[in-house]
Amino acid sequence: MKRRAQKELTKKKIFEASLSLFIEKGYENVSIEQIVASLGLTKGAFYHHFVSKEAIIIEFYHTIIQELTEELLFKVRDLREQDSLIILESIFHQISLFCVGKFKFLKILLSPSVNSKAALEDVFINEISIVLLNILQIGESREEYQQYRPSKDSARYMAALLFYEVRYLCMSEEIQHDKKSISRSLEDILLVVSNGLFITK
Repeated sequence: MKRRAQKELTKKKIFEASLSLFIEKGYENVSIEQIVASLGLTKGAFYHHFVSKEAIIIEFYHTIIQELTEELLFKVRDLREQDSLIILESIFHQISLFCVGKFKFLKILLSPSVNSKAALEDVFINEISIVLLNILQIGESREEYQQYRPSKDSARYMAALLFYEVRYLCMSEEIQHDKKSISRSLEDILLVVSNGLFITK
């Protein structure tokens, strides 16, 4: 196996083993020593690929948010002939499925033990606001709005509301973390942002 391919394989193994241990034992309870021991590697091998265990979780976060954004943009394109409110409802539903599917990882990412929450917030808001802006522009081109005209700031506001709701849903011990409960909570946010915005037919 070529040297570069071997390096990529080692990084992938460290990445996957770390995520498995974080889920099994809790992020704060896993040390770099435990990660490398589970793979029969040295700490030097770990640091060759990652500067810290937090770097692993942040890389994973960037990956899943990018995948989510691409999936949402594809859905927007697929539904662009629909009313923008219908598109927005579909996007919120897709985000609720994302929360359910990635719940264990999101709970780790948004926990107090991870020190990069501000950066994670920016990544989510920046990426999701792109999706929402696309939807708002579709509605604007069809004059689906009332007096209010949405803007880039509107999209960021909606994305920020979504982020804080996702964080609350993941960290709350009082909420059932199932598809129905999370969908209902995100529907409440949808009502907030759509009320007074769309012309209902």
